[in-house]
Amino acid sequence: MNDLILSVKEEIEKFLIEQNFQLKGKNKFVQKESSYKRENQIVIDSRRSRAPYEYIEITSTCAIYYKEVNNLDKKIVNDFLNSYPIIAGSIGYFKEKNPNYFSIKITNISELNYVSHEIIKNIKDGAFNLFKKFSTLEDIIASVNLRDSLFKDYFKPSLRESIRMAAMLYLTKGKEESLKWFTDFAPNEKEKAFFLEKMKINWK
Repeated sequence: MNDLILSVKEEIEKFLIEQNFQLKGKNKFVQKESSYKRENQIVIDSRRSRAPYEYIEITSTCAIYYKEVNNLDKKIVNDFLNSYPIIAGSIGYFKEKNPNYFSIKITNISELNYVSHEIIKNIKDGAFNLFKKFSTLEDIIASVNLRDSLFKDYFKPSLRESIRMAAMLYLTKGKEESLKWFTDFAPNEKEKAFFLEKMKINWK
C-alpha cells in the first residue's frame, strides 16, 4: 500500500513541478512569489483504512501564506498564529462549481491513472482557482471589505485577528493607515492599547 501512495504522489509531483511548484518534505508543494514573500502551498495527505477494508484515502489542502505578514505579526505577539496562512482549506472548497471537501480512495494500481487525474482536476479547479482569485494581498483585503464568506473570521475580528489584518494593511497601505484601522476596528479589550503601542515601535 505504501508503494501505491508513492505512485500517486509521483504523478502529482510531475504535474506540479511543471507548474513551478517545488517539493518540500514528503508531501508539501510550494510555489514562491516575491510579493511580500508569498507562498502558494498544496499538501497531499493519505491514510490507510482499518481492517477489514484495504484502501488508501487521499486528501489535499491548499493555502496562501504571506511570510512578511507573519513576520510583522510575530513582532507584536509570539504564538502559534505566527506560522498560520492567510487562508487554507481542502482544495475542493475553492472550486467555483460544487465546492466541497475533497477526498478519494484507491485500492490497487489499476486505479492509479483515474485517481491521479481526479486529484489533478481538483487541484486545477480548486487550489489554482484560489491562487488566481486572490493573486495579491490587495485582492485579499478587498475581499475582506466586500465580506467574502471565505474571510468571515475577519468580519468581526478578535483582537488577535485584528493584529494580522493590521499587518496586511501595513504592507499595502502603510503604517498610518494600518494603525488607524486597528484603532477604529479592533475590539476594545484591555490589551489593545498595549498592542497598538508595540505596533508604533516595532513596525518600521
